Amino acid sequence: MFAHLEIDQMAQTDFHNAVAKAFRRRVTSWITRTNNDLLSFEVVYKHSPSRGRHHAGLRTVAVENIVGSVGRCRDFDQDFCPRREEQLERWTSIDRAYYRETTLPPIELYKVANDFFVVDGHHRVSVARAHGQAFIDGHVIKIEVAADVTDHQPAPSGSGSLTQTSL
Repeated sequence: MFAHLEIDQMAQTDFHNAVAKAFRRRVTSWITRTNNDLLSFEVVYKHSPSRGRHHAGLRTVAVENIVGSVGRCRDFDQDFCPRREEQLERWTSIDRAYYRETTLPPIELYKVANDFFVVDGHHRVSVARAHGQAFIDGHVIKIEVAADVTDHQPAPSGSGSLTQTSL
């Protein structure tokens, strides 16, 4: 087990590395004119209305299948790297829990087709990805939609139009 101060320092270093990675990815996406934004559930829902929803229970979900957010798309990039220094306190508190091997509550997710959107637990997903964690537990609500949403993502310009992308 790590000492308290050592864990604090490691968590801060992890956070600053994640923010720096997000910045590099933002610059790269700007130069290459590619989208680095999280998939927005609201945009997907707007373009593929729900045909119903049901609680699917507590599931172990592959972190790589978590591709979007409900309401927090501007806070994280496509790999769930934090985009702003203001997230330091919350992010590092989750990261410290990771180092201490503290069990955290399951996240809350919407499942659309084979993709998952975070309702609650964005920082937990971000820390899990930063550490290369393969799976995370979550309460899942399955949303049935008329169309396959996996190929749609908001345009980087914020125009609200959908563009094709491979997730």
